[in-house]
Amino acid sequence: MSDLEVFCVLAWSIWEAQNKWIHHREFFSPLTILENVGRFLGAYHSYDKAVVRQPLSTSCEIGVWHKPTIGLKLNVDAACRPGVEFIGIGACIRDSEGIVLACLARRMFGRFSPHLAEGLALREGLAFTRSCGFKLNSVKSDAANLVKAVNESD
Repeated sequence: MSDLEVFCVLAWSIWEAQNKWIHHREFFSPLTILENVGRFLGAYHSYDKAVVRQPLSTSCEIGVWHKPTIGLKLNVDAACRPGVEFIGIGACIRDSEGIVLACLARRMFGRFSPHLAEGLALREGLAFTRSCGFKLNSVKSDAANLVKAVNESD
């Protein structure tokens, strides 16, 4: 158990006790707060030891952003997990120097396949670009199927 863990949980417990006093007039003595810190950290470390850790996936490549030769570039991406009732989408517009001009991050509720999630990220990114009044020179997505489908539709 590190000093940082103890400090963080103690600070959080003091903050929680203060809020309980302010909002509910519940009083916690310093000894009670310290006992709660000990119980919380004990439970956390018991859980931490019981968790089976999975190795990180190596199927995803970490890419380097490349600036467009001229004009503006839109990067879009989506994140989804099986069994979760929402996806996360993101879009970022940069100029040819790499300066971020605008960003979008949004949670969309529903169950979507990864392919559809990436398509929604592209759609929302393009709509966001239009609402900002920007004209794009290029669009980037890490979804190979989506890029192929868009390129074949030309």
